[in-house]
Amino acid sequence: MIKLVLKGLVLILDPSPKETMKDEKTMKNVTNWWAASVRILGDNLVKKLEEFKIDLVEEKTVTGLGKFLNDPENSKDLDTETVANASQLMVAILNWIKGTYKYYFVNRRVKPMKEALAKAEKEADEL
Repeated sequence: MIKLVLKGLVLILDPSPKETMKDEKTMKNVTNWWAASVRILGDNLVKKLEEFKIDLVEEKTVTGLGKFLNDPENSKDLDTETVANASQLMVAILNWIKGTYKYYFVNRRVKPMKEALAKAEKEADEL
């Protein structure tokens, strides 16, 4: 389950990781999510999270994240209580992942209102 939470983190911070491996069944190159996770963890994760521009998350990133979060195969391992039994740090990361996903949809509705407010404030300042 820790690997699964970290995969969600990679989906947000690096939606197209370059790490690949051969799938033993199909012999095709597939994403090596664990290698990508290790790289992200080693790249000063705290700084990346602090500097993360949540307003700039792309729709394709959210689409992939939604498929990941809503996949029935992942639901048990992405349950907050289940993750809490393994690691409190992973709970924090999981909550950040879920919050980022939800924020995208809220921001999509609120963004036009923010822009209208900024325009109105600018016009008011010019009076």
